Amino acid sequence: MGLNDIIYAGTISNGKLYALYPNRTIKWEFETGQSTYSPSIDDEGILYTATYNGKLYALYPNGTIKWEFDAKGPIFHSSIDNVSNVIYIGTVIPWGENKLYALYLNGTVKWEFKPDNEVYGSISSAPAIAEDGTIYLGTAGGRIYAVDKDGMKKWHKYLGQYPTPPVIGKDGTIYIGTWFGSSKGSWGYLYAIGATDKSIEITKPKDEYLYIFDREIMDVGYTIAIGKLTVVAEIFADEMPDKVVFYINGEERYVDQEMPYEWTWKAWNDKPCDSDIFWKYYTIGAKAYFGNEIIGSGVMKMVRKFKIPS
Repeated sequence: MGLNDIIYAGTISNGKLYALYPNRTIKWEFETGQSTYSPSIDDEGILYTATYNGKLYALYPNGTIKWEFDAKGPIFHSSIDNVSNVIYIGTVIPWGENKLYALYLNGTVKWEFKPDNEVYGSISSAPAIAEDGTIYLGTAGGRIYAVDKDGMKKWHKYLGQYPTPPVIGKDGTIYIGTWFGSSKGSWGYLYAIGATDKSIEITKPKDEYLYIFDREIMDVGYTIAIGKLTVVAEIFADEMPDKVVFYINGEERYVDQEMPYEWTWKAWNDKPCDSDIFWKYYTIGAKAYFGNEIIGSGVMKMVRKFKIPS
């Protein structure tokens, strides 16, 4: 809702943004020609509406264009920081190069941020902005990123599932939900993440890659391991942990106290968490221990394994 209780609503079917009076009569409509999403509004009443054709439109309260910006890829959301007067938008390009843009209120680019080399790096949720200017965003690849107000990555965490838009609590805690669907049903988790600069990520195996006897072969759409597999965890922190613990299906399997943090998994006799005719399914996880602080409780990956004795 904007100035004078005007309601703004975007539409997917006819590619229009509507301004409605409280009695539901139309004040004006603005046509983009593509799916149009509900806008964010700055303190002056300027509307910023994202569209599927990659255009961000800045509109005056009377529905006329102030400026437009081409993100070169679909954008579903816009978030505005009325303290620093910056707009944040992220592209949703499947299997493409995605960016988070920080724009000044005149439509010029302040900076761009590219998520790490993700197969599914689409910025699928509206960025959330903390009081210190940190931007939190989720990607379709199952990660949450913390980016500082100058466009530099502070940290990221791998959640492994499709994220919802993050929400920031009064104490700085970031809340984010996830969703995962399969032929056997759908499920998800709600995560509460401290605004910390410590994180851990399983960097091997890569998501959706095939490994044969520990050799990375190719992207096949699922994470598959044939034969033994070295599991590698990377720490993102100003200090190194006391130890890194590796898990299979939630059970502790190996403790590493020195870099590089890795473990060779053979899994000949491991009981899978699920199975079908062709594959056995396992979850691999890793946690880093910094004294009494544990990082990575939600860091896990699903791996399909076809057992071939070595």
